[in-house]
Amino acid sequence: MWSINTHEHQLWFQLKLSVQLFQLISLLEQKRQSGKLLSFVSSSNLMTKKFLREHCKRLKLYQTPYLNDTLYLHYKGFSCIESLEEYTGLKCLWLECNGLSRIEKLEAQTQLSSLYLHHNLIKKIENLEPLQKLDSLNLSNNFIQTIENLSCLRQLNTLQIAHNQLHSLHDIEHLKQCHSISVLDFSYNKLSDPSILTVFEVMPNLVSDPRVNPLWQSS
Repeated sequence: MWSINTHEHQLWFQLKLSVQLFQLISLLEQKRQSGKLLSFVSSSNLMTKKFLREHCKRLKLYQTPYLNDTLYLHYKGFSCIESLEEYTGLKCLWLECNGLSRIEKLEAQTQLSSLYLHHNLIKKIENLEPLQKLDSLNLSNNFIQTIENLSCLRQLNTLQIAHNQLHSLHDIEHLKQCHSISVLDFSYNKLSDPSILTVFEVMPNLVSDPRVNPLWQSS
């Protein structure tokens, strides 16, 4: 029986990769010369209604938008949230690991209970007022400098905001107004002032002990 040794197999594999790379470069060069490269790149990162319909079909979700209670939109390279107006029945929305810089355009998601926005480029907590049924919010691994605009969420139970840019007592003082939070993770920020512990003393429902988190370690 004919066989191939390890060295020959490696050479064959490298040749195959080289051919695929050449084909990709050729395709991009053709699009660059025809002026279509920019649209080719940017259109693939837009959260359009067409994309959402095709995405739901591919994942065997409902084609009628409002019937979906979960939507998986993570690892898509999106730069903004849009075109979700018809998805009014969502209870769980996965948006982590994109390039989102703002929390926005979620006015129609009034039934949402879980929102995953970790590993993005978000700098400010905002525009969450319509989400009055939100129970769990993950904002870890962003660039948030201040905890704010959360006290309006009367049912918020879990807040994950680890690996951000929180520095001082002032940055987290808003938590005193967030009485519903019982699970809190803001480890791996830049907090070093022991006075931050006074915030937790006035959070009546807090059951997770923030002192067990590595608060004093920087991200």
